[in-house]
Amino acid sequence: MHLCRDRGSPAACVGEDPELFFPLVESDSATALARAACRPVLLACRDWAVRHGEADGVWGDTTASQRRAIRRALHGR
Repeated sequence: MHLCRDRGSPAACVGEDPELFFPLVESDSATALARAACRPVLLACRDWAVRHGEADGVWGDTTASQRRAIRRALHGR
């Protein structure tokens, strides 16, 4: 389930088609659409995905590979 919530307030992305956030191939178009739908809580959504090691889908305008890079940078690797 794609949780993009900020302190219990649902983001605009809640209820959107999951294919938008879990494309078969990472693509700029899917990222752009996900960013637009989730803008109200973009940073909270990204932070949650990074902290919880979310390995799939578009979360807070980041792909899985971008989140891995963020985690490596945060952990000094």
